[in-house]
Amino acid sequence: MSRPPRDLPAVLRRGPFTTASALALGVPASRLRRSDVRRLRRGVLVWTGATDGGSTVDPALPPRPAAASGADTPWVLASRLTPSEQETLAGVLAAAPDATASHLTAARLTGLWLPTRLAADRTLHVTRPPGTANSAPAGVRMHRRRPTSEGAQLVRGPGPPLDGPIPVTGPARTWRDLASLLDLAELVVLGDRLVCSSGPERADPLCSRAALVQAAARPGQRHAVLARDAAALVRDGAHSPPETRLRLALLDAGLPEPELQLEVWDPAFSRSRPATADLGWRRHGVVLQYEGAGHDDPVQVRRDTLRDAAFQRRGVVVIRAAAADLAEGFRGTTALAEAALRRRGWTPGRE
Repeated sequence: MSRPPRDLPAVLRRGPFTTASALALGVPASRLRRSDVRRLRRGVLVWTGATDGGSTVDPALPPRPAAASGADTPWVLASRLTPSEQETLAGVLAAAPDATASHLTAARLTGLWLPTRLAADRTLHVTRPPGTANSAPAGVRMHRRRPTSEGAQLVRGPGPPLDGPIPVTGPARTWRDLASLLDLAELVVLGDRLVCSSGPERADPLCSRAALVQAAARPGQRHAVLARDAAALVRDGAHSPPETRLRLALLDAGLPEPELQLEVWDPAFSRSRPATADLGWRRHGVVLQYEGAGHDDPVQVRRDTLRDAAFQRRGVVVIRAAAADLAEGFRGTTALAEAALRRRGWTPGRE
């Protein structure tokens, strides 16, 4: 009966490690061939914690989380990494200390919202400085980019084998990198969510609009025009992707840019908080409300009715939009908004 393998140093049991680092710690090469050590790629190993040689099997992918601010939006919280994806990424980071998780992988590690059409893309994205080796294991896309002022952040991994602080691109850099995968409207939606400083899902912005503008202005990168156009359209105040889509639809229709989160204080509504409209034009007395799936609840319907009444008592026109309007690109909503603005004295070419 063979003797059980001696314990590896604690530092090697925390995640993937290189053969060279193990040998430098005095671990014999024969120890690295035991059944509780698995080869991830050439020169990169991981301790499995078991001596039966069993392999790690991915469980089913985690269930998709609820869509952002209502099930009627095509945006979801980026899915977590599976165990095998974690092992692969940990192996890459162990073999290349100058590597940083980026693009979709950064979004998944930091909990950003992404379009559902990207949910099936399981590619792991890693960025390294120019001039470094170009090899990457299957399922990993290696990018080359010089370090920038947006830099990287350290986030805690979900657990072994991807444990401890992990280098991940910061929010502005991740947003800029995703210009290669998102269209203009999607990039503005993501930007709005990054800079949003209010609302039920956000207490503090993840980055500033100035940081996005700076990231977009960096020369010599692909999709620069798209990034600059998107950064110019990002605004603080959209509490859901449909609100951003509605704002962009209004601008595309040639209407003046609306304000976001307009407030009125009305004791008949509440003495402790204001009634709020998603967007509108205070000067012209027209506001719009986007009602997501959660607004179908009878209690919420009454609350919304009281909220709208606070504006209507002041002579404000309230236009409500819902998922059906989003599906048609808000054409009917923009037509109603234009008609209301014209009645209130607005003419094209004038604010």
